[in-house]
Amino acid sequence: MPNLFTQPLWLGLVAVVPLFVWLLRRRPARRSGRAIGRAERWVPLVPRLLVVLLLILAVAGLKLPTPPQSVATVFVVDQSASIPGDIQAATRSWVEGALATAGPDDLAAIVTFDREARVELPLGKHRDHSQWRAPSGGEGTDLEAALRLAAALLPAPGSGPLRRMVLLTDGNETQGAAESALLRPELRAIEIAVWALPPPLLDPALTSLTAPPAAREGEPLEVRIGTSTAQEITGRLRLWANDQLLADDEVTLEPGPREYVVTRDGWPAGFYGLRAALEVGDDRREQNNEVAGFTVVAPAAQVLVVEGQPGVGEAVQQALNDAQIATQLVGPGDLPSSAGQLEAHDGVVLVNVAAEAMSASQMEALQSYVEESGKGLVNIGGKNSYQREGFANSPLESALPVSISTPDKDEVASLALLLVLDRSGSMTMADASDGQLSRIDLAKEGAIQALRTVQLGEYVGVMAFDFTPYWAVPLRQLQAPGDVQDAVDRISLISADGGTDIYQALRDARLAIARTQARVKHIVLLSDGETTGGRFSALLSRMRQDGITVSTVAVSSDAGTDLLEGIAQAGRGRYYFTTTPDNIPQIMTKEARLAARSQQQERDFTPRLVASAPAVKGMDPLDWPELSGYTRVNAKPSAEILMQSDLGDTILAQWQLGLGRAVAWMADAGEEWASAWQGDPAFARLWPQAVRWAMAPPTPSDLHVAIETSGDLATVRVEALADNGSFRNLAATRLELVGPDGEGRELTAPQVAPGRYAVTFMAAERGPYAVRVTQAQDDGTVVAQTLTGFAIPYAREYAAARANRVLLERLAAETGGLQLDSPAASFSRDTVHDWQPQPVWHYLFATALVLFVVDVAVRRFRLTPADLPGALGALGRRVWALRPTGWRSVLRGLSPLRTSRQRPRI
Repeated sequence: MPNLFTQPLWLGLVAVVPLFVWLLRRRPARRSGRAIGRAERWVPLVPRLLVVLLLILAVAGLKLPTPPQSVATVFVVDQSASIPGDIQAATRSWVEGALATAGPDDLAAIVTFDREARVELPLGKHRDHSQWRAPSGGEGTDLEAALRLAAALLPAPGSGPLRRMVLLTDGNETQGAAESALLRPELRAIEIAVWALPPPLLDPALTSLTAPPAAREGEPLEVRIGTSTAQEITGRLRLWANDQLLADDEVTLEPGPREYVVTRDGWPAGFYGLRAALEVGDDRREQNNEVAGFTVVAPAAQVLVVEGQPGVGEAVQQALNDAQIATQLVGPGDLPSSAGQLEAHDGVVLVNVAAEAMSASQMEALQSYVEESGKGLVNIGGKNSYQREGFANSPLESALPVSISTPDKDEVASLALLLVLDRSGSMTMADASDGQLSRIDLAKEGAIQALRTVQLGEYVGVMAFDFTPYWAVPLRQLQAPGDVQDAVDRISLISADGGTDIYQALRDARLAIARTQARVKHIVLLSDGETTGGRFSALLSRMRQDGITVSTVAVSSDAGTDLLEGIAQAGRGRYYFTTTPDNIPQIMTKEARLAARSQQQERDFTPRLVASAPAVKGMDPLDWPELSGYTRVNAKPSAEILMQSDLGDTILAQWQLGLGRAVAWMADAGEEWASAWQGDPAFARLWPQAVRWAMAPPTPSDLHVAIETSGDLATVRVEALADNGSFRNLAATRLELVGPDGEGRELTAPQVAPGRYAVTFMAAERGPYAVRVTQAQDDGTVVAQTLTGFAIPYAREYAAARANRVLLERLAAETGGLQLDSPAASFSRDTVHDWQPQPVWHYLFATALVLFVVDVAVRRFRLTPADLPGALGALGRRVWALRPTGWRSVLRGLSPLRTSRQRPRI
């Protein structure tokens, strides 16, 4: 009701209408002696009743929604630098064509904008506009400000014209937020139509330049340059560091975003402002062809290399020195026992160092060095490293990404144990301590005890041999306790007789055990005598390839000890010699247990790469040499595994521990297991890259600097810590700034919070800036200093981007606007968006006046319903013939009415 009436209280007069009707009906029922009919009594009442109702509605201020009779359109034209000149010219022509289609009562205005909005043409009845003011050249786009200005030019709501904005823009904003303007009710009530500019110019552009903010002297430096283009194009890409040309290459830019990498080494320490430029033949916008960045190169790293035995760390030291990483080679006894002493080094490398060779304080220092000081630790394995004794539950184990606990996956079907027993005639000798048990009896007892150590689900077999081997217990998987007893019964049936052929027995044993799926395949050979010849070297080589290990037990001085010892060494097992047969059961049991829980795996395999990381960057797994052994460990849950063995065991792992990092390598440094890696490019890459990833960054830990840029402004924030870890307060903080033009200036950063300092300054020139932050005490003593930088890119206005059609479509949809396809649609009235209630009181008064005249005429001539058709027909004919006759003819035309009134009534 309030929306339809300006004075709704006057509607209360409607309450008296029934009284008015009642009074009008109180009139005589007879006239001139005749009765008045119902219709005759109501005909005079109708016009009077309508007059009263129309007057009530008029004084109440009735308003009715009416279609717009005119359109007020504001053209919002994008003239920012991101719109090429030819597209801007096409936009102006479009607006001029739209103005020519405006109706006689239509209004038009033009608002242009870039980083600011301006009135190009005020609201009026304009039909052309050929003289446009030149764009301001501002590097920015503020569509929100343009919408607000355009809304202010339009007439007030309800004033009559349909209010419309026509946006001619690509929709890309660099400041403001056009969508936030829709939160204002006055803007939501305005129709926003859009004409998206022609497809934007996706010219070749450089989009970014990234380099490590901090690096070390001698470290290869990788600079990444981002590019973007709509189509393939050939150009020239150049890179400068401190105005020295580093790269000048002809490149072919492929469509879409791409990245080109330039790698250079041999950078001396210092600050480097980086600048890249792209040159192409046909480029209509060159402002986005240059990007900038920076890097700070610190002095070379200092790394402490600790070798477990003399000489085992020399290969690693040489690889680090070749990569320009300074090293100091020491033994375990020279390893510092406090983290403070270790902090003189950026990283520590342990090479086959047994945990038992280090003191508890040394291991605790290493843990603190990594976790609290933020330094790096690399542990390279070997036969002495990662041993359960000393390493398990030690501070060193806590610092590394691996633990020595047996991997969970070894609990099921992990072992295939094959016992190969000599049953030649000499094994009948009874030289045990009691003089009753023979060697074969003790061998059988040892086999039975060894068998009982094997768990269900694992493989076990017993082969007896003289000149010919035979299966006392065929190699099979133990499925139930009854399988163990069956094997015991079969072993007890072995008897001694005949000669000795070890080669034939090992050959058959190898063929059988190689077919199993067990993770650990181990053969135990027991013999007391010499054997016939055989090609042992070739046989043992095939065993290594199959991952089979062989241990040997010589049970008398008559045994071929040299052969058995050689078999154990080549078979990567253990060699036992005893002249006391009573020891055989103990030896066999021990060997079975060691095989079941073997930490060290010795076989030839090629490691697999399972994750990419800086430590293995640039290394091709297809070119990796073989490893011949490693120590089996468990990777900790938060560790990242980089390499695995062919059986899935961890070979290389890394992790973040507190503030520092640690890397663990389960093979050795090349003295035995990784001998094929020495001299290989993989070896020369792995250790420098692993050490560089692990060691502390070349920035002070007590002074953290963060720099933010926004437009032409830069803000430097400094967080400072004292030596005890508390905030460093009230320190004089000075900034030395050198811009792209080489000019320097000094700034002071005031303290803004505990331990925090900040300053904001103008940085309008595009390019790299060097910033040296220095903190000093009141007496001028420098307590902290660091060098860093930042770069001001080209304006976002020039960034290669597609039209933001999502924003434009939303603006239109939220306000009921259209996607225009022709200039004439700018003044279209095909909308219900701006149907506003308009006052109609003057129409109501005019209608009431006409009805009043009709009422007077009806009462004056006293027409009956039967007279009305004829009278109205005559009146119509007279009115049509009225034109030259004037009002006198009208009066004459009323004579039939007068005659009718004077005719006697019966």
